[in-house]
Amino acid sequence: MKVIEKYEICYPNPLNLNVGEKIQLFEKDVPEKWKGWNWCKDSTGNEGWISETYFKRESDCKAEIIKKYTAQEISVAENDDVEFVYEDCGWAWCKKSNGSEGWLPIEILDGKMEVPEFQTERLFMRGVKLEDSESYEKNFANYEVIQHLSHHVPWPYPKGSVKSFLEEMILPEQGIKRWLWVIFEKNNRDEVIGCVDLWRKGCPENRGFWLAKQHWGKGYMTEAVNPVIEYAFTQLGFEKLIFANAVGNDRSRRVKEKTGAKYIENRPAKFVNPEYKEHEIWELTKDNWEKFKDGNE
Repeated sequence: MKVIEKYEICYPNPLNLNVGEKIQLFEKDVPEKWKGWNWCKDSTGNEGWISETYFKRESDCKAEIIKKYTAQEISVAENDDVEFVYEDCGWAWCKKSNGSEGWLPIEILDGKMEVPEFQTERLFMRGVKLEDSESYEKNFANYEVIQHLSHHVPWPYPKGSVKSFLEEMILPEQGIKRWLWVIFEKNNRDEVIGCVDLWRKGCPENRGFWLAKQHWGKGYMTEAVNPVIEYAFTQLGFEKLIFANAVGNDRSRRVKEKTGAKYIENRPAKFVNPEYKEHEIWELTKDNWEKFKDGNE
């Protein structure tokens, strides 16, 4: 990626924290674009910023590190080239050609990660494009599909809403904070039959999907999510993924079971179908994914 604005290291003595270390958390204003970053102090008294990705709160002001972390930044000049590795709450972990690595604010970088294509035994998947809107909506705007989704999805589904959704919500963040693949059968790459949607900041889940009703029961979605999970762990730097499904949506539940996820708990939730009152929360860690793959090879 090309650097479009000079950046100098702000904190020459960065935090370096290992799993299990304890930190203190402090209230400090942070811009909306960097929500998720917290000011903290380690056991030596060193202070700095840390993303909530790296710790688990024990109270309002205490936390434990759950993933090795460094607050190391790098200095760059305008027009420098850097390798984008992954993004976290508005900051990008990058590598320079001299081998140095560290954080940079995402807004000083020009360009996005290209969303890769995947081919499975029966499916072809690629990053969504605006021209997919009509085909996407044809199979998506079906109550049997939409009823399982969050109540934020409107029903009846307004005609043309997929185009607005892609323009306003997906494409501006595609390849930065969000990755949405449309699914095709290999022998028909003109009709979108579903999607897998992955995003960085969990709410609490990091992934969503839908599949056209006429293709239910074929195992397509289990086939589709496998390369996405692999990409999230090996290329995007995820250490764990959180999934969710409406209690009663057994097809979605089985996708989690078939890909090694662990059930955590039920929580209250609202869906398009008002009969759904809770969702199941599932977790898949990078370590458990590797063990699951080894056991299925």
